[in-house]
Order: sequence, then C-alpha cells, then structure tokens
Amino acid sequence: MKKPWFKDYKQVRLNRIYSLFGLSWFKNKNILDLGCAHGDIGLDLYSLGANVTFSDVREEHLNSVKLKYPEAKTIKLDQNTKYSLDQNYDLVLHLGLLHHLENWQQDLECITNFTNLMVLEVRVYPHELKEPFVYTNEEFSLNNPYNGITNKLGIFDEKHLQNHLTDLGCKYLQIDTPEMSLPSILDENNHYIKHNFGWSKNDNLIEEINENDITISNHFRRMYLIIK
Repeated sequence: MKKPWFKDYKQVRLNRIYSLFGLSWFKNKNILDLGCAHGDIGLDLYSLGANVTFSDVREEHLNSVKLKYPEAKTIKLDQNTKYSLDQNYDLVLHLGLLHHLENWQQDLECITNFTNLMVLEVRVYPHELKEPFVYTNEEFSLNNPYNGITNKLGIFDEKHLQNHLTDLGCKYLQIDTPEMSLPSILDENNHYIKHNFGWSKNDNLIEEINENDITISNHFRRMYLIIK
C-alpha cells in the first residue's frame, strides 16, 4: 500500500524529467523503468505514448503493473547480481534505487551497456568518505515495498558515484534543484525523513535534526542526467 506522500514524491521526479525532455519527446521511445515498484512513474510515460518496460525484483510489484496495464512488458530483475537485457533503450529511469543495492557499482556497469541516456536519482552520503562501504540496516523490513530485498545498503558520497560514472565512459549533469525537496514525512518504518535536493557542500549538512521533540533524518539526494 502506497503512503499518502508518495504522490508528491512521484510528481517531483516526473516534473523534473518533463522539464528536461518535454512531453512530446516520449512518444514511441523505448524506456526502461528500473526498480519500478508499482509502476507509477512508468505508467505516466506510457500514457504519453512511450513503450515502457517495467523491471523489479519483486513479483508482486510486476503483478501490480500487469493489473493496471495488462499489455506491459515486465522483467523480474535482481540488480544485486550481474545481468543482461535483451534490447537497448532510448532512456532508462533509475530512480531512488541505487543506494538500496549492495553491488551498486556492478549495477551501473550492467545498465550502461544497454542505454546511452539515463536519469539517475539517488541518496548519497553528504560528507566525504575515504571509501564506499556496505551498511547493514538492522531495522530493515521486507514488508516495506520500497525497500530492497536485503538489509545491505551501499553507502557512497557523490564523488565516488561521479568517479565511477566517469570510469564507465559516462558524462553526467546534476539536475536536482532545491525546489524538489519535500517536507518531512513519516515513512513505512515509522521514521520521519526529509528528502533534500539541490544542496551544496557549503550548506550545514546535518544528518539528523530535532524539531518539536521529533527526530528527522535528512536524506541528501542527487538527480543526474547520464549520457554515454
């Protein structure tokens, strides 16, 4: 079941994508919605005439897409493993997923073999890390449909991400803006979180704040246009 805030979460992403490409660009384009969950974003692009393929590791998510769009092409895909696809895509949507992967570098290596254009939205660690690492989330819940399928999370800063994209022969353009940030929300794990976009290293980047006796976790996000 989707939380009430998800509509805003979805619309922030879509609005930025539409501002880049325009609505008419999507007609007849082959698009892959990676980690599609219930397919809400991909279904919007389908309504614009795009040929959308939906991929997710959870069978129940793909079944949910099929209920809304019986003709949909779906792929069950575990992005923590090395994978191949049966076609190339005009655009890949890689939204809110990479930080849920233990093998995030491998995932980028795989997907960039099948597209020259990708929108990547991801949570990054806001301070400089010596090396990326894997974090075990002890409060992980399989009941959260927007979690990954393991409690292992990739932790990396934006420099690690950018360097890896460069190593893969990709160029990247940061496209998130402060206007994309959302007010604090109560997530599926009953934690208050705030999604921050368009932040700068010169900002006061505090990972947790207290407001009216409520602890809010700040999630620092980036959105990139990736070109190969």
